[in-house]
Amino acid sequence: MERREFDVVGVCEHGVVTGYVVRHELDGGVIGRHRRAFASSGVLPDSEPLLSAFAALRERRHFFITVFGHAGGIVRRPAEGSGAILAVRLGVSAGDADAARCKGTVSG
Repeated sequence: MERREFDVVGVCEHGVVTGYVVRHELDGGVIGRHRRAFASSGVLPDSEPLLSAFAALRERRHFFITVFGHAGGIVRRPAEGSGAILAVRLGVSAGDADAARCKGTVSG
């Protein structure tokens, strides 16, 4: 997370993204201990208009998008001075501090 400058990343269990972790809350060990559940206000369906995504970014630093009914990506505000919006696939293993990729996630 630090190397890629991610503040938030999804957590996978049995191939499904089940929550997320925040980098500054991690203290080593098992990632699953720090997992947060997705709040409905922080998740947009992939069928939402793009304008809804921009509106969500005005209200929060990041939000999650669904892919085939499950959280599958994160959209976050750009870094200061950057004009890009970043959308990435989610997924680290709940039992692996080495941030293994979750199979079946989709790139944004």
